[in-house]
Parts: sequence; C-alpha cells; structure tokens
Amino acid sequence: ADRQALDTAIHLLNRLGLEVQVPADQACCGALQQHNGDPGGAAALAARNRAAFGGRGLDAVIYLASGCGTQLHDYPQLGGALAPPLFDVSRFLCDRPWPAGLQPAAFEGRVLLHTPCSQRHAIGQPDAAMALLQRIPGIDLRTFAEPSCCGAGGAYLLIHPKMADRLRQPTLDAIAATAPDILATSNTGCAMHLAAGLRQAGSSVQVLHPVE
Repeated sequence: ADRQALDTAIHLLNRLGLEVQVPADQACCGALQQHNGDPGGAAALAARNRAAFGGRGLDAVIYLASGCGTQLHDYPQLGGALAPPLFDVSRFLCDRPWPAGLQPAAFEGRVLLHTPCSQRHAIGQPDAAMALLQRIPGIDLRTFAEPSCCGAGGAYLLIHPKMADRLRQPTLDAIAATAPDILATSNTGCAMHLAAGLRQAGSSVQVLHPVE
C-alpha cells in the first residue's frame, strides 16, 4: 500500500487505543516473486517476515493490500505461517470496539467500492471494507453490479499491458456510469491500474484505500 494509506491506517488504529509496531526488518510479502516463477525468492522473503514479526508478542499482523494478504495467508506453503494471526485492516477496524463517541466525520459524497479479485476469491472476505465505510455518516456508498477483474493481476499489467487495459475497460465503464466522487479499493495494483485508466479518460474520480 502507499505511504498515505499506511499512515492513515496507523492513525485509525491509534485512535482505537492500539499500539502499532512497524518492524524495520520486514520485507516484501513475496507475491510478485511467487507469481513470476521464483518460489525460492518468495520463500526467502517469507522466512525474513516470520523472523521480523515473530517473538514480539503481537496480537495481530495487519495488511492493507489484499494481494499481499493473499500471499501472507499462503505462507504455510512456504515454510510456515506467521506466528500472529492475520487480518485485513478494514475487517480488523470493524471488529474492534470503538471508544464511546468516536465516529468518522460526515461525508456527503458518492463512493464506489471496488472489491479486488484477491479479496473476493483468495481471501474470501468480499464485505470487509463495506462495513467500515458504512460507518461514515451521510455517505452514498455504491458497489459494482457485476464485479469483474480490473486487469492488474499482480504483474500482469506490466507483462501484458494491452490485454490488461482491455480487461480494465468494463470496470472503467462501470465507474463512468456510476459517476462517484471516490473509488475505494483495497489492493495497490488495482488502485494503480484503475487510477491510470481514469487519468487517461480525463476523469476526476479520486482513487483511495477504504481506510482513507
């Protein structure tokens, strides 16, 4: 996830009274290595992350990008799971008790929620961000009538850019038809690919992570 989304997530977790540790020795999740025929490299990164997050007495490891979350959940196949339990950030924020009187500021705008394929199929939590966004007073929250792959697919948008753009078009058409102020998506690759398509189309729709 990008820096702004990470900072926002830490801020929200702190507001819920939680201490957040960001281990300096953690590494990439290894998804791109795994996708591109380097399982040894992915296993080495998994081992580094097990060392970085283990032995700290953590209650949870939280991920923002569903593509990374998918890889982290697959660590048992790469030498062993992370010791602390794994949580999608939106799901974790919703499941925690909120201090009395704490709620998001009102937002009188239209938000279209994009649920990445990794969130829907691999992780199996398609409604994780919906419950978090529904906490915002006044929000006009919409979803895609017919969800489809945005075309990013890990490194697919880099390896097969023309096909990735063709796969993205139905999603861009659906965004244009809904005319949201904000497109919210919980995967970095999806966000980058969709934001690029919106820019090319001259759209002013802002692409943000649900926590933002």
